[in-house]
Amino acid sequence: MKKILLFLSKTDDELYESCPQSAKNTQLAYGLFVLLTGVLAFISGTYAISNLFIDYDWQHNTTEFQDEGLLISISLGVLYAIMIMAIDREVVSARNKGAAFSRLFLAMAIGTVVAVPI
Repeated sequence: MKKILLFLSKTDDELYESCPQSAKNTQLAYGLFVLLTGVLAFISGTYAISNLFIDYDWQHNTTEFQDEGLLISISLGVLYAIMIMAIDREVVSARNKGAAFSRLFLAMAIGTVVAVPI
């Protein structure tokens, strides 16, 4: 799990070992935030796509989920989560002051894209 979090925070393994514990914890936290954003993106994307596969019967006031919709919803949810995690990984790994300004807009875009389907 540690390697995954370090990958998500774009941390060099060799450099990580020579850092103090506080810096190590910070890098692991960055990776955890990216992972959490990806999980939320998966949930919101899968939910948004699954709504396309619901049939509503107006006469009986019932809904029915189409069988093929589950596989498509999960597949597109995974793809959506990977794209959001890739963007968020770049946002987290930016280190210069010029990138800090663009991170604000990217973070707002990611928040909007994840929250709107929910």
